[in-house]
Amino acid sequence: MWFRRKSKADPAETIRGLRQHALTVSAADLGLGPTADRPQVWGVVMETGYPEAVATLVVFGEGSTSLYFSNGGGVIGAGEHAAVRAAGEILLASAEQYLDGFTVTAATPLPGVGQVRFYLRTFTGTLRLRPMKRTSARVDTRCPRSFIRRIQSLRRFESRRVVEGRPHEARTRAPGTRCYR
Repeated sequence: MWFRRKSKADPAETIRGLRQHALTVSAADLGLGPTADRPQVWGVVMETGYPEAVATLVVFGEGSTSLYFSNGGGVIGAGEHAAVRAAGEILLASAEQYLDGFTVTAATPLPGVGQVRFYLRTFTGTLRLRPMKRTSARVDTRCPRSFIRRIQSLRRFESRRVVEGRPHEARTRAPGTRCYR
């Protein structure tokens, strides 16, 4: 009788599952409800298309922040760090102000190379901002400049981890952050 090793799960498949979960989990499953500060938005999913992979930044109202790469890597637990958590809180609060620029969506396709997609998770459903070019995001009238500025620290978090065609490799790993492949 031959013994076989269990095959390891495909990292890209794991990431697809995490992305799908981020876009379908309910606020109730996370223990979230409307608050005075955030009566509608409880989560933001921002996706950026790179030639090597799509980076998916997920921020939820219970404090979690994660970064997934479609080719199989990412960072879980970044919301445990005060600076990342504070930037996530600002992003969530800012999203409440710009709901008018978003529309209800059932489809959540990945962005193309050079595009950014925003999805807001609200208590009434998932909303989507039309895709925009990364280079033109600061002038896109549907996504006000102040909203873009508020996510800059989270984008720096994302950009530090996209390393020469290998987004799954982190240059730095803060204590307590779980990096995985």
